[in-house]
Amino acid sequence: MKIRNLAATLLGLLLPALAACGGGERPREGARTAASPQADAAANEPARLDAEITRLERLTERNPADDEARTQLARAYVRRADTHLAARRLPEALADYRRAQRLDPDNEEAQRNVADLSPQVEGTPQEGEYGEPAPPPISPNVEGEAKATPEKP
Repeated sequence: MKIRNLAATLLGLLLPALAACGGGERPREGARTAASPQADAAANEPARLDAEITRLERLTERNPADDEARTQLARAYVRRADTHLAARRLPEALADYRRAQRLDPDNEEAQRNVADLSPQVEGTPQEGEYGEPAPPPISPNVEGEAKATPEKP
């Protein structure tokens, strides 16, 4: 009888405590929680990228001819730019893509994203380098002006 009374007392104390903290309610399978490993990794990603960029910048400053370090630094800038882009911080993303492009001019992702983001961030230029009207945009796969039809003899 003592054991039943003790169990009933404990159950009486635990049930309200569990109800107050949502106890017993399990998160849906596949649902993310604030303490999930994915959320922790996403929260630490910018700090990790900043640290990696700092390390690689020091390495390239010590040995500017190290092409591998420059390529790795360009890739790190692209990854950080991608996180800025995902957070809709377009000016920061554009700056990092341009840094990557300066370090690795052949980086296609940086080239593509600079071309896509520049008009959004900076707008379309209204005048050229010397104050003349801006040239029209270049249309790919378009030859010069239409050829005149040959005259009949």
